[in-house]
Amino acid sequence: MALEQPRHYEVHSKLLQAATAEFSERGLAGARIDRIAAAAGVNKERIYQYFGKKDELFDAVLATELVRVVAEVPLEGKGPAALGD
Repeated sequence: MALEQPRHYEVHSKLLQAATAEFSERGLAGARIDRIAAAAGVNKERIYQYFGKKDELFDAVLATELVRVVAEVPLEGKGPAALGD
């Protein structure tokens, strides 16, 4: 059964937002999948369907945040000089 694309992206986004908040507040060890699911308005099985284990969800949160931060940091120049001192 194929997921509807708009709904898929909406759920994925809600899960990442909820997971970001949970991991930020409680860390990897203290974060709970049931709290993330409740905050996103989905069941736990949906998280496992999208991301697999909690560690993989954490990896997805980190990757998403790294992309966001890198996109917001202006770089000038090329190579190591672009990073400054």
